[in-house]
Amino acid sequence: MTGEADSGKSNLCEAIAQSLKFEGLPVATLAPGTAKEILLGVCEDLGIDPHDENEKPMSVPAMRNELTAHLKSRSCFLICDNLPQIPVSLRLWLDKLYIAGQSILGTGKNKPEKDVIFKLVNLDLEPLQDKEIIQLMNKTAHDLGIEINAKELAQKASGNPGVAIKLVKEFN
Repeated sequence: MTGEADSGKSNLCEAIAQSLKFEGLPVATLAPGTAKEILLGVCEDLGIDPHDENEKPMSVPAMRNELTAHLKSRSCFLICDNLPQIPVSLRLWLDKLYIAGQSILGTGKNKPEKDVIFKLVNLDLEPLQDKEIIQLMNKTAHDLGIEINAKELAQKASGNPGVAIKLVKEFN
């Protein structure tokens, strides 16, 4: 999924992850960080011990191998918010997993044409219509207990839900 900043990609990823978890399906999320931090997070999400047989922390290649073996034998969903900020070595690993049939949802602000992982099916998040922005702004204002003129503020949001919410919060 691609879209401009604050277009709702991260919120959508969180909602999808929660929905899948609610259904009892295994989900691992990859957030920007070092390769080691990311793989430790995936191990934690999937209940995999990131230590070797001697109880020493696994190296990055060893964790990748352990996770690859785990994912070959068990179905899981990988959700990668802000994919362009994932280290290239892990994006190459994700590409291999995808080729092997792994389910992956990735987001990014842009779609670098030469980045290996963006050969996945792409979904662009389009700006919201004015009436949708007005609805969102009115709901946000209601939740905050304030009154606003959403029609006036909606024009400043340019269809971007994150900007719309910020405008309402700043109005308060």
